[in-house]
Amino acid sequence: MINKKTVIIAEDHTLVRKGVMELFEKNNEFIIVAEAANGDELIKKYFDYFPDIIISDINMPVKNGLLAAKLIRKKDPNAKILFLSMYDDKKHIYKALKAGAMGLINKNIDEGILYLALRKIINGETFFPSYQSKYELAKLVDEVEKEKDFSIEDDVIFSDREKEVLNYLTLGLKSEEIASKLFLSKRTVDLYRSRLIQKLNLKSSIELITFANQYKNDFGLADNKE
Repeated sequence: MINKKTVIIAEDHTLVRKGVMELFEKNNEFIIVAEAANGDELIKKYFDYFPDIIISDINMPVKNGLLAAKLIRKKDPNAKILFLSMYDDKKHIYKALKAGAMGLINKNIDEGILYLALRKIINGETFFPSYQSKYELAKLVDEVEKEKDFSIEDDVIFSDREKEVLNYLTLGLKSEEIASKLFLSKRTVDLYRSRLIQKLNLKSSIELITFANQYKNDFGLADNKE
């Protein structure tokens, strides 16, 4: 009997996670040994099971996949991580590389590509479908670093209230309006804005609003609705 390669799947949407797990039920190469719904669970499960590879979403609660990957790789530099995300643009590939991941594929790919990515990464290769060589990846990193507008670390963690303030900033609300929505004083909202500016190493409220709109997908702000 062939020994299957062990996998942990980390995804906060239950239906998506279960769907991926069902793919592996009929696969003879890989077996899912644990699942996680957030970054903290992923870290714990990894060191409980030490799988051959992790499949993780990027946007997850508590700790996102990028931060979880960094913390795992800090303790175990040999950890192999594949990100499965709706976002596979240059910026997200760059962040995946910086977090220590060896691959990133879009959630819309077919299962054959997923299995191919797993095989390559377990064998020590990288797998970024649009960037086949180390030269192409190095060029991508150089391009993205030249384009970066803000000095933002992926391990920035927002409180729920900070996310609410950022959400309302993406709608163009002023402090008085945000205060009314959140049943806070304007002074308290202004304090949150000041803390966010400091936390993100920005210089002004204008930069904070720009940040909120530019990076809302990365920090779970995209689903905000009035």
